[in-house]
Amino acid sequence: MDTAKKTKLFKISEVFNSYQGEGTFIGRKALFIRFAGCNYWDGTEENRAKSICTFCDTDFTENFKVDFKDLVDLIKYHIEEATLIVLTGGEPLLQLTSDDLSVLMDAFPNITIALETNGSIDTPIPVGIHLVVSPKVKGKLNLKWFHECKVVLPGGWADSKQVLDLFSNISFNPNYIAMPEDGGDIKEFWKIATELTKKPGWRIGIQAHKYWNIK
Repeated sequence: MDTAKKTKLFKISEVFNSYQGEGTFIGRKALFIRFAGCNYWDGTEENRAKSICTFCDTDFTENFKVDFKDLVDLIKYHIEEATLIVLTGGEPLLQLTSDDLSVLMDAFPNITIALETNGSIDTPIPVGIHLVVSPKVKGKLNLKWFHECKVVLPGGWADSKQVLDLFSNISFNPNYIAMPEDGGDIKEFWKIATELTKKPGWRIGIQAHKYWNIK
């Protein structure tokens, strides 16, 4: 029996340079690494209606695989003048471990690394990673700590109370951002968002890259 340790391969959807269009780092030149796969939706239209994230507008199809060394080399090759690396998906924590994230920080000590997750996977996140959570109404928020939280509205949320109840046991103070659902009911968005922004830490955000007409 072959007992040799298999090389871990990361399933990648795409790598591209752009500007961060959302959240705390809006406007910063960024390199995006989109990891393939998600635990909320398999990416097929036939299963969208029964998924946890019915409004997802992202293609996270697997296009290639790389080992960790090649992942680092890929970032070095594409980084250009970017001051921010965004690890996104899909759901990147299906593949990335705490050790992976630590080594990435060591490899790029002068660049901010942000990780975008739906918050369902409770993985220890190293200090230094900027953690961005985007919970879904039918999903679970299992991460114990994060820097910022983007809530897509209406996104199936009934009202502001349902949103706030999700964070009722949180004892820290992240940045909360109410984001409009792409193609969603804008009147319902404003109804919920204006109530949320009456609470400390909440503000309204946009997907600026769509207005800028960039990826």
